[in-house]
Amino acid sequence: RDLDDATKVPFILIELTGEGHENGEIEVCGKDEYGVYDALDEWFAFEWGCQKLDAGDESEDTKIPFCHAQYKWSGFLVEGEDGLNNMGQMVMKLIDFMCGKLSWTLAMINSGNVGAQGD
Repeated sequence: RDLDDATKVPFILIELTGEGHENGEIEVCGKDEYGVYDALDEWFAFEWGCQKLDAGDESEDTKIPFCHAQYKWSGFLVEGEDGLNNMGQMVMKLIDFMCGKLSWTLAMINSGNVGAQGD
C-alpha cells in the first residue's frame, strides 16, 4: 500500500504508563499506516487483556484528544515498596510484536520511574 503524499516515513508513538498495581494505560499516536491500529487493537486485547477506551475527538462533548487510540491496561504489575514493576518486560514484548511480527523499525525508546510505587 502506498503512503499518502504527506507521509515520507510512517511512524507511531506508543506510550505505556503505570499508575499503580494493575492500573496502567496505553496511548497510541500517529497515522494508521499499514493497518497498525487494527493489529495493535487485536494484540492489546488478546495478549494483554486491554480494554479500549474512548480517546475523544475534537467535538465539544468529548474529552480533548491527546492520542488516536487509548487502552486501559490492567497488566501493569507493581511489587513491594521500592518501585519494582514489569514495565521493562512488557516494553520488550511490545517491541518484539512491533518489530518481529509487524516488521516496523524501532527508532527510539525511553523509560523511567517517576512515582513512589514505580508508576
